[in-house]
Amino acid sequence: MRYMFTMMNLARLAVGVEANGVSERAYQHSVAYAKERLQGADPEQGHGPVSIINHPDVKRMLMVQKSRIEALRSVGLLLGTSIDKSIKHPDPEVREFNQVMTEIMTPIVKASMTDFGLENVSLALQVHGGMGFIEETGAAQYYRDQRITPIYEGTSGIQALDLVTRKTLRDRGRGVRMVIHHIRDDIGTVNDPKLEGLIDAMKDAIGVAESSIEHILNLGMQSPNKPAAVCDAYLKLWGLVFCGWHMLKAADISLTRVEGSDRFYANKIVTAQFFFDHDMPKVQLYWNIIQNGADALVEMDSGIFEMAS
Repeated sequence: MRYMFTMMNLARLAVGVEANGVSERAYQHSVAYAKERLQGADPEQGHGPVSIINHPDVKRMLMVQKSRIEALRSVGLLLGTSIDKSIKHPDPEVREFNQVMTEIMTPIVKASMTDFGLENVSLALQVHGGMGFIEETGAAQYYRDQRITPIYEGTSGIQALDLVTRKTLRDRGRGVRMVIHHIRDDIGTVNDPKLEGLIDAMKDAIGVAESSIEHILNLGMQSPNKPAAVCDAYLKLWGLVFCGWHMLKAADISLTRVEGSDRFYANKIVTAQFFFDHDMPKVQLYWNIIQNGADALVEMDSGIFEMAS
């Protein structure tokens, strides 16, 4: 039985890595196109046409892709390491902890990589504008390749249901609380004043995750259908917590290594800040759904779908 679950965990991680790989290639493709495509004038300089990569909204679409890809690549590596340690580490306590990490992270990583991946390739296609639908650009192929990944090896909905039922309700939140404790301890090692805003945002996100655990447990005592009704938001919230954690750590490491014109580490800091500005605020959105989204769905008569809209 253990080896069957190991196989499933590895398969789900592999699909997630596939999705992130497709995202990376689509991102590179959209960057190349944005550099070459001339359209519009520079709003500050007044001259044109300029490469569309200079327009703020195109920069946004590219940075959304870049920041998510980097965050999820790091989180995926953590899951791979946890799987290895849960099997091979000589210390039984380390094996046990990493088994918990593996069980909780697997649905989060699989669904986050594939769902974010689908959004990413959609943005990559959007950067191309109408040319994205022209086969010679190759942009649409990435979307077709990516669309299957949220379905392979358990749909995103199944991953979310797994996180709520088997990984939260079954042990009354013991495992997810253990993971929260680990993340909080690791975040506690980051204390550079330049990252104060990111640290505070990450602490807030961890607090929201803790509250969401308690709310899911309370919903489970009311009806087994209520946690299931908000499991998608619960999983997405956890995905952002893991991504934010790793973007903060990347920024912290980069601050110690930025020297002169070293653009690699400087770019890591900018990318982390962008992720916290554009994606991490959604933690509150998903928390609102977890708090308020169950009753209407559970009480809804499925006959509503038979009526004309």
